[in-house]
Amino acid sequence: MMIKDYQQAEDLTEETFVKAYVHIDAFQETADILNWSESKVKSTLFRALHGLERQLLKGDYEYDSKPRQTQ
Repeated sequence: MMIKDYQQAEDLTEETFVKAYVHIDAFQETADILNWSESKVKSTLFRALHGLERQLLKGDYEYDSKPRQTQ
């Protein structure tokens, strides 16, 4: 990743996995249909993360820098 701010990098990673989780059924179905290996699934998640990173660097992604509440 090219993001130098640790908190931003962590937030983008979290958002990527939350999006994957929200759409897990479609994601799993695609992975099953295409017979993806574990490494293919990982590379797909990495590409999604990289896409968010590029959007942030271009200014097309609005980053909410407010601290998160921990429970």
